[in-house]
Amino acid sequence: MQELDIAFLGMVDLTVDCGVTGDVKHADVQKRVAEVEAAANRADVALGAVAGTPAHARKLIADGYRFIALGSDAGFLVSSVMPLIAEIRAADTAPDADSETSCTT
Repeated sequence: MQELDIAFLGMVDLTVDCGVTGDVKHADVQKRVAEVEAAANRADVALGAVAGTPAHARKLIADGYRFIALGSDAGFLVSSVMPLIAEIRAADTAPDADSETSCTT
């Protein structure tokens, strides 16, 4: 059997497994995280997780994590689109619901 190279904690998945979806600070979730961290450290297996902010990444590094994903593809997509949406809303160029529009074919 091959050895495990990394134990990557999917926090949202873990919250679902613990029955507290989305509550990463729940005591049951934190207990499971501590158990995985301790087992990984005993086995000399690298720990990994997703960091949503630079501060969270620094905390993971301080806690001994060696593989850190900085956000997710969906998160990056949303954060890149939000300024565009804000700009469109600020321009307020949408036609009024009462105005007539025409379409020619």
